[in-house]
This record gives sequence, structure tokens and C-alpha cells, in this order.
Amino acid sequence: MTGIPVAPKSLESALSYVAAGGQLAIATAYRVTIIEQKHIDRWAKYGKPLLREEGDGYRMQTGNSSIYLFPGQLAMIK
Repeated sequence: MTGIPVAPKSLESALSYVAAGGQLAIATAYRVTIIEQKHIDRWAKYGKPLLREEGDGYRMQTGNSSIYLFPGQLAMIK
């Protein structure tokens, strides 16, 4: 998978990229998770952000818990 890594402290630009029709991807050793606008909207409907900045990386909500995304792990793809 190729993509443009989201720089630290650049969540707003990544979210505007998704709002314009792009996708975000989170690559791990075993799978790739794709984030589209519909996923962000679903979390916003319940008053929780799907992604938020934390340190140099990001935190993604997963149910009642969340996972930390290291810098470079979140990427913008077409």
C-alpha cells in the first residue's frame, strides 16, 4: 500500500482530505484499515471523534477503548 503519511499535528488537514473524498489508511502487520467520511460521521453522531491528536501520533477510537497510532502509521490514500 502506498500513501502519503499524515504528519504529526496535522489531523485537520487529514480530515479535510477525507471530507473532499479521500481515504485514510492504517497499516499494521496483518491488515489495512480504511477510514472514509462515513466512519467519521458515524462517530460524530454519537459525540465522539474517531481520531484525535495525542503527542506526535494519533489515537483512534475502537468501541469503548482506543488505540495509539504511531507517527507515519496513518496515511492518506485515494
